[in-house]
Amino acid sequence: MPAKTAYITGGASGIGRAVAKTLHARGMRIAIADRNLAGAKEVCSALDSSPNHNSDRGSLAVEVDVSSWESQVEGFSAAIKEFGRIDIVIVNAGIGERVFVPNDRGQGTKFVKPDLTILDVDLTGFLYTAALAIQQMRRQMPDPEGFRGKSECSLGTDDGNVC
Repeated sequence: MPAKTAYITGGASGIGRAVAKTLHARGMRIAIADRNLAGAKEVCSALDSSPNHNSDRGSLAVEVDVSSWESQVEGFSAAIKEFGRIDIVIVNAGIGERVFVPNDRGQGTKFVKPDLTILDVDLTGFLYTAALAIQQMRRQMPDPEGFRGKSECSLGTDDGNVC
């Protein structure tokens, strides 16, 4: 049975990077979608040169701006082209707090457009990734265990299997 494939947004650093390492160590192929392409390539290089790597478990780095539908489609399509299917999608990309409306202490004379970057990345980006996962998993054939894919995952089950 071929290795399962995980698609991880925001996998170039932090939690996403740790999840990529863990899933790869458990036998999965990894597609890392991140705005930081150099960081994503670094993670893939580390995965592909790890002692537990074998030819069935490759990795792919794709540059993706999760707040852009077109960018997400391009990255997701590249992963499907490379691996043939997506079994697990980890929606991890996100950004921290930003100033929504600058505080000019009432001295400003013009209205300032609010910064919606957090919504664009943390909400819209999440929804775009989820929409791609749902559509792909509806299209692909079930694996030998009967799954078309999973949109959430615990890293292990009571019987020791990976989701």
